[in-house]
Amino acid sequence: MADFLPAYEKMIVAEGGYKLTDIANDKGGQTYAGISRKHHPDWQGWKSVDIGQIPSSDLVRGFYRENFWEVVRGDSIMRQDIAESL
Repeated sequence: MADFLPAYEKMIVAEGGYKLTDIANDKGGQTYAGISRKHHPDWQGWKSVDIGQIPSSDLVRGFYRENFWEVVRGDSIMRQDIAESL
């Protein structure tokens, strides 16, 4: 069975790590750790960002687990490489 944490670690590196970005012409708008404010305005981490604090890595991991890993039932995927590509 696939494991979330190795998949998450590869993904967060691909997303540029734990940083806030606001790139002109980026359709996602402002992002933190790859989480788009435009597409996920209710993410709890925005409260921290808005007061100048860094959202916890647990909050970021929880977001990705709930919104992506669980949606594809990552724990049920037999091959790690396939789960990571999803």
